[in-house]
Amino acid sequence: MSRFDPQSYSRYRIHYPSAVFDGLRSWVGSVGRLDGISAVDLGAGTGFSASSLIRALPVSSLMLIEPDAAMLGEAGRTLQGCDVRVEYRVGSAESVSGVTDVDLVLAASSWHWMDPNPTINSIHTMLRPGGVFFVVEYQFPRLENAPEINEWVRREFNLKWRAPDQRPRGSLKELTEPVRKADFFSQGGALRVEHAQEFTLEEFVGVIRSQSRYLAHEARLSDDQRREERVLMVDQLRQVWGNSEEILGSYSLEGYWFVKRWG
Repeated sequence: MSRFDPQSYSRYRIHYPSAVFDGLRSWVGSVGRLDGISAVDLGAGTGFSASSLIRALPVSSLMLIEPDAAMLGEAGRTLQGCDVRVEYRVGSAESVSGVTDVDLVLAASSWHWMDPNPTINSIHTMLRPGGVFFVVEYQFPRLENAPEINEWVRREFNLKWRAPDQRPRGSLKELTEPVRKADFFSQGGALRVEHAQEFTLEEFVGVIRSQSRYLAHEARLSDDQRREERVLMVDQLRQVWGNSEEILGSYSLEGYWFVKRWG
């Protein structure tokens, strides 16, 4: 089974509100790119982060780089009909070649998959001086006034779905420390955005099933076990969901952007 499920991502994956990119609006003006910036989305997945970027900032050209061809195919459907010139490339962030003079490189909920040092070198090569590397991650939604559900999710994520040898990956600040230490980057800013969303039971289950940790857990199961696991998940959540058709949830998005130094 694939580590990622394009259909689950496309249907249920958490989106990125335009407020995530608010801090970059002034940068676009300061570098004289109001007529459009060039951007690369590393680990682009099914294109949700690219779609939000296009809505939030004036993007004239965009390259999506994603190691999973099926995910990239779904991204093509997500961005179908957009007014931006888009190029799709199957490949890894650590070994991008032939891409230079880019204004913005984005890594949305993908940086933790990448090997930092070779990826930083790739980004350095891609960006023009004064260009920005922007990394953002989100925390899994917490439902309002639903402590039993939140506790069930916490327990499953940390105990049942975690691989036996998996270590805590650390905070985003810790994960991006190699970027801060690179002598060709300076930190431009940070953000934290709170976003609210109503979830049906089906949507909440879908969000869980689109998480890489859960998909990795399923990959360790047989087909019969996988089917049983999915039925059990719905049954367990239904018992604590109550009679509400939708429950309000919220999630936090944290991000940092780094500017490539001149010279």
